[in-house]
Amino acid sequence: FPIKALHYHNIPWITKGGIDFLDSVSASDKPFFLYIAPTAIHGPNHQENLTEDLKYTVEGYVPEVAQYQPDSLGLIEAASTYSVVDAHRFAGIAHIDHQVGLLVEDLKAKGIYESTAIIFMADHNIEPGKATCYHKGTNVPLIIKWPGTKQGVVSDALVSNVDILPTLVTAAGADRTPGLSSDGADLTPLLTGAQSKIRDHTFSEAGYTRSVFDGRFKYIALRFPQAVNESIKNGGLVVAPNHLNVPRQAHSRIASKYHQDYFDGDQLYDIQTDPYEQNNLANDPKFADDLRRLQSVLQQQVASFDHPFDLEDATLSSAHYQKLIVKAREAIDLSDIAWFMRDHGRMVWPPEE
Repeated sequence: FPIKALHYHNIPWITKGGIDFLDSVSASDKPFFLYIAPTAIHGPNHQENLTEDLKYTVEGYVPEVAQYQPDSLGLIEAASTYSVVDAHRFAGIAHIDHQVGLLVEDLKAKGIYESTAIIFMADHNIEPGKATCYHKGTNVPLIIKWPGTKQGVVSDALVSNVDILPTLVTAAGADRTPGLSSDGADLTPLLTGAQSKIRDHTFSEAGYTRSVFDGRFKYIALRFPQAVNESIKNGGLVVAPNHLNVPRQAHSRIASKYHQDYFDGDQLYDIQTDPYEQNNLANDPKFADDLRRLQSVLQQQVASFDHPFDLEDATLSSAHYQKLIVKAREAIDLSDIAWFMRDHGRMVWPPEE
């Protein structure tokens, strides 16, 4: 926010916006779509915002916001029993829980809860996977309340966030128009129990990496564009670039410290036995067939896009690039990432069971 005094979370203000929208559409028999993105759990620390007067918003003074606020005094008291890091998470989770509860209550009060689909989904997982194709970044919580389905059903089926659009289009009774382009699959057969599987693979991309996951193995390909390859060859780079090619980018530095094969061009992981992706199997002859199979699937997928991604590029196997990897690893320093050192400074990875 441009006003420094408003540099705090205001989830009740976001909740009010959602309920205002429901007020405007609930009288109609037409399908509606509401997307709400709370700022929890994120910085600044949530417990530090509990004493703020949330009636002051970017829209001005909005007294009605107060009715959507959780019990701040109760949260302050409860949060005081936790460490700073745990209090932040506790208060953030409490805000999300309260927000979802208010929206559900409002849908019920309007008599449209039973006919409304609710999707609760995170946009990324935890460090050290954020902003990467690593599994702890891409494997996110997904809870769906769907009209007519049983409660408490857990599915291991592969789904992707791109599947949400075609699913909602189907649920709304609309046809997929010629102008609607999506790589997503309709999840309706999965949600209604008609099918137990929708897709064989999920795909991810982050910066210079692309990945494919088949439910057990994940293949990650790191490939640089021509300009970066030329810089590697002519000595223009003194360290190996990170996946986003943004010097000192926080998430990239964190990921490179905790994933020992971060700079490898080809990475293959058995997520069942190695969920934290510490053992790169790409050079293990026993997994050569799995590597080739997933490379072929990924190549077919990236070939459908306008921008090239050459899996055949050999720059990353050069002796010079290997030297740049060593220098990049020697340069990793997380001490100036204040939020990470505060929250995860002594993080053990893989986590101790």
